[in-house]
Amino acid sequence: MLKFLYWTFIAGCIVVLVGLAILLIIDIDSKPVGKEISETQEETSIEEQTSYIGGTTEEVTLDENSTAMDAIITMHQMTHQKVYSADKWGAVKMTPENIAKVTDFVRSIEFEQKIDMLKILGRWERGDFSTIVEDHNYFWNIQGGNIGEATRALTEDEEKEFIANNF
Repeated sequence: MLKFLYWTFIAGCIVVLVGLAILLIIDIDSKPVGKEISETQEETSIEEQTSYIGGTTEEVTLDENSTAMDAIITMHQMTHQKVYSADKWGAVKMTPENIAKVTDFVRSIEFEQKIDMLKILGRWERGDFSTIVEDHNYFWNIQGGNIGEATRALTEDEEKEFIANNF
């Protein structure tokens, strides 16, 4: 009698495991593969990335009453025209004039991030945006960001569309 119960238990376990394996295979087979998912998400997100985001301005508004955090926010918003991130709030147009205005302001005050910000501004003045994603995330982290980390730079066409829709 014990042998019968033993073999019945073993057979039952095998049936359950086979059933779970079949369900797992069906579930995996019904989902699109990575590239299909990312292409669909990418298509939807590109439209969101380049559409009107609100809170945009064409000129830097830093003045004698502004703080270091105002400069950080301004530079963060300047990166928005060049990066892909989950969420963007506000944008300041990235122009040589605006970069110069922020540079002058940053040079005029003392604060902890001054050297890092002047290095970033120096690259931007030279037209070097090769680290724009890292630049964005630097400002995003200082501001305590938890949504909207940049994952890549926008393409030239995506940036043009962002500019057309926002400035």
